[in-house]
Amino acid sequence: MKTILLKFAGPLQSWGTNSQFENRSTDRHPSKSAVVGILAASFGYSRYDTRIERFNQLDFAVRIDQPGELLSDYHIAQKFKSDGQMDRVYVTNRQYLQDAVFVVALGSDDADWIAEIEHALRHPYFQTFLGRRSNPLTADFFIGTESKDVITSLEELEWQASDWYNSC
Repeated sequence: MKTILLKFAGPLQSWGTNSQFENRSTDRHPSKSAVVGILAASFGYSRYDTRIERFNQLDFAVRIDQPGELLSDYHIAQKFKSDGQMDRVYVTNRQYLQDAVFVVALGSDDADWIAEIEHALRHPYFQTFLGRRSNPLTADFFIGTESKDVITSLEELEWQASDWYNSC
């Protein structure tokens, strides 16, 4: 078994699995579908590309090293008619996690496939994000690849939380 370890840390993250219209909530940790989206972007797949389905076969685990705090924000959006005239203005409510740190483990028995995923993550086709375009991945997001299963890899990896958080 080969496992890729990724560190998701940044000032803001947003992992919405239940966002509707003007209300964009966040989960308290990255979902597998969000990580699949990062992988798809790295490979250059569109959201409708059927090759994405293969990522569902990966073993997946998340460790919450620093849970972060919820932040609520709002954005004002405008909708225009097809003739260019203003239709309406509305407020969208958005949630983010601030100062959160997660370690994501992706594993497979197919070492060649894991090597392909590692290459795509290190050299992404499209820019990758921590849930929203305003939240890019940090430069140190790729921790490494282990020859262990996802749970053992997470258990043996040192804690990734910030020093200030560890001292609390």
